[in-house]
Amino acid sequence: MLLTTAIALWALFRERPAAPPPPPVRMTLSDFVVENVPRGGWRIAISRDGSTIVAGGTGRMLYQRRSDDTEFRPIPGTEEARNPSISPDGRWLVFEQGRALYKLQLGGGPVLPVTEEGNSPHWFSPEEIVYGTPDGTRIVSAAGGPPRKLTEDGGRPFMLPGRRGLILNVFESLVLHDLETGKRTTIAQFGSNGRYVPTGHILYGDRTLQSVMAVPFDLEAMEVTGDPVTVLPSVNIFSGGAVQLAVSDNGTLVHGLAVGGGGARRFSWIDMAGRRTDLALDAPNASTPRLSPDGNRFVFEDGTNQLRVYNVLTGEATQVADSAERYHSAAWSRDGTALFHSVGSPRTRWRWIRTAADGSGVSEELVASAPGPITSLSPDGRWLVGEGDDVTETRPDIVFARLDSGEIRVQTYLRAEWREEEGVVSPDGRWMAYVSNEGGEDAVYIRSFPAPGPATLVSAGWSPVWSPEGDALYFQRVDRMIRRSVRLGDAIELGQESDLFGVEDSFFASRARMYDLHPDGDRFLFVMTDVEEAPADMAEAPAAPNQGIGPVVVVVNWFTELRERMGEGNARGRR
Repeated sequence: MLLTTAIALWALFRERPAAPPPPPVRMTLSDFVVENVPRGGWRIAISRDGSTIVAGGTGRMLYQRRSDDTEFRPIPGTEEARNPSISPDGRWLVFEQGRALYKLQLGGGPVLPVTEEGNSPHWFSPEEIVYGTPDGTRIVSAAGGPPRKLTEDGGRPFMLPGRRGLILNVFESLVLHDLETGKRTTIAQFGSNGRYVPTGHILYGDRTLQSVMAVPFDLEAMEVTGDPVTVLPSVNIFSGGAVQLAVSDNGTLVHGLAVGGGGARRFSWIDMAGRRTDLALDAPNASTPRLSPDGNRFVFEDGTNQLRVYNVLTGEATQVADSAERYHSAAWSRDGTALFHSVGSPRTRWRWIRTAADGSGVSEELVASAPGPITSLSPDGRWLVGEGDDVTETRPDIVFARLDSGEIRVQTYLRAEWREEEGVVSPDGRWMAYVSNEGGEDAVYIRSFPAPGPATLVSAGWSPVWSPEGDALYFQRVDRMIRRSVRLGDAIELGQESDLFGVEDSFFASRARMYDLHPDGDRFLFVMTDVEEAPADMAEAPAAPNQGIGPVVVVVNWFTELRERMGEGNARGRR
């Protein structure tokens, strides 16, 4: 009798169809608009159990909202913070502030240091945090202490479950780095900010489309097993690639909607009074513009490993160089006929190249193996200035090479325990302005050139450029453009500092100047973020500031939608 009953029950349950997965529920948090901070980064995080959301809001600080609360509440001590990540137990928050990483308890408590230099943290286990630095990926105890190097390059690291591998941004590509073998596999060219989710997929951003893509991923075999699919068609992705999205382990998704192209870039003239005029040039991922000596052309990186020259008078854009390798910002020769630029990466060293500005002829290799890329050319055309990515463990340092000395040899200009970068030689050829964190924060300094003497502190800021006459330095400080008058001679005399205008919508990237001064000295050419037009279905949404992320969208049970979009029906993902 018992056996008969058991068989009947087994048959009954065997024939009963599986319960359908819960449907996704989508809602917009209309009472909160996420705001960006200078240097960008992601501004949204969620706990693994989906009970706590952290997002950046007014006052440029982070706010938290629990599922049992009705509003976002400010987190003291998080002003100007970016790239938040919540600990696996949901009790702690790590974030980037300045150039360092800090943590605090979400229930309240002091801000505690984690590392002196770091960015883009991923709190992947209760005990450890993985993060990026200018010279690779590091791992550190959540309690602090000395970090351990994992890779020599790569940004926005995501540690895979089981600690076997990392998802990294390496220049314009999203790659899988196997920590056991060191093998690297490209997941998506131009993909960004990748992460693994428990359904067995890797998510990443496509900043050109302002969409989130997914590829099926076999965690055990450590390999992508299918083609990419668009799973979220409208997500705000900053120009630098930071995806405004977070996903909990139980399938709660939170993201910002794409607003006005979500950070697509354009070039704009800005005069000394702050008046802006946009150029008619479609360049959604452009960076590092450098004006020709006559001011009628400029060269820029177009975001696809290409250098292009744009003629301001005719509106014509010419491709100058194209390669599967990474191009760095170019510098013009004094007569405007040639460009000096770099090809390579920190893993492969750099080649310094001279190329015809009109794209004709054969490029000339000047240096076959340099420690870092070219960043500028001295006004007299005699010196190439670069950054020494692998000169010391404290990199970057500033290097230079003389062009009129027969053999072109790269030498070290500055080497110290702190960073030095963005070196530019003065018009009289006797001084070098550069950025350093030797005083604890990014600031502009001046030293004699080519032999470095004592440093003169100009002011806090970054990305300096000299006026044509050498009587002033222009630089950025957060979202303001600053001018500091300078008198050059046998010594440096600093004059008045002036706050010229705001550049809230300008695109920022560390270690790369995203503007240039016209040779006439009367206006700037900026890379700006286009956030002026919102989609029609967001016409009533609050205006978003400075690469604004806009309203927050929350999707409960999003994994059901993800599987359907991937064509997997109700299939279970691999953990």
